[in-house]
Amino acid sequence: MLYLCAGHAKLIVSMLKDIQENAQRVTMLQLVEKLKVNQKNLGSDLKKDELEQLVIKLILDHVLKEEYQHTAYATNAYVTVGPLAMQVLQGKKIITVEMSTRQSRTSSSTRSSKRERSSGLDDKLDELRKELASIHGGIFAHSVLSMQQISTLTSKKPKSIEELEKIIGKLKTEKYGSRILEEIASYKSDPQQDADGSKESKGNAVKKLKTKKALVVLESSEDEA
Repeated sequence: MLYLCAGHAKLIVSMLKDIQENAQRVTMLQLVEKLKVNQKNLGSDLKKDELEQLVIKLILDHVLKEEYQHTAYATNAYVTVGPLAMQVLQGKKIITVEMSTRQSRTSSSTRSSKRERSSGLDDKLDELRKELASIHGGIFAHSVLSMQQISTLTSKKPKSIEELEKIIGKLKTEKYGSRILEEIASYKSDPQQDADGSKESKGNAVKKLKTKKALVVLESSEDEA
């Protein structure tokens, strides 16, 4: 479901402008924590996950941007105002976000069922997005790849930068494209092995059933004797 987030978007931009004017910087996590407190004046509180989604959306829309600071021990990612920030403050840019956390219980159950049936490639891409998130300063994993994007990648298995860009967009493709394509290309599933494993399990079940029946007959014979 799409939600209009004009008030929250303006609040985020205003907060970041004030922070920068005071020669300070914030990470995504720090920004979200500040938003949880300051959003109360808007009369509509978003949950932490929803605030994270909104910040990511603003980065992808170039309202905000990430700046990286490299040290000898880590890479820190900070959020600052982007080239389109003024358009948000002036009301010229409308910001809407699909809030997945507010979907119905039925939708949540459907997603859970899909995750239970997920393939090995789903798991590989999930691990990859966590790794990339850590490398890029501890950003949110779903800012690298959303679960919907992982599902689409698993289904379509793109083989080129052009195909990948149609699924995750130009910005993410430029940042993470080579690693994602490498992961997809290196993944090999063996359906024959799964089929053999299924047959073996079925065969073992039949053997156990026959053995159990034989034991029952034997016990009956002893009782009659």
